Amino acid sequence: MMEVSQFALAALTLDMLAAEDLEAAQDLLVFNLTSPWPTEPQQQGLLFNTDVSSRPPIAFSQQEVRELKIAYQPPTPDSDQDQLFQVEMEVLDPDGAFSEPFAFIILIKTVNTLAPVATFSRSAHS
Repeated sequence: MMEVSQFALAALTLDMLAAEDLEAAQDLLVFNLTSPWPTEPQQQGLLFNTDVSSRPPIAFSQQEVRELKIAYQPPTPDSDQDQLFQVEMEVLDPDGAFSEPFAFIILIKTVNTLAPVATFSRSAHS
């Protein structure tokens, strides 16, 4: 499961999505989307590979997840409710074996855009 703020680009991490295979190197496992991602990013946001951001991936490796190369951009329309999306996937190993399909859940938390935002900067003082 992935939880992301409404207007924040977020990388998938191994804490959110990881697979295990006793016979293969973990980085070689591939997550394959079993249902197509919506073509209109305003519907469900956009999943993309930071190395090839021109088109949504249909598959990506666990190594790409570990290297933070797979990211999610939430939908652009403002919403006053949390949104929940489901992506169907399966995991493939280098020998061609695959897991049962599973649902990966993306939860988009709303942000109060009227609330003040505090920032601070750590500057090094000599």
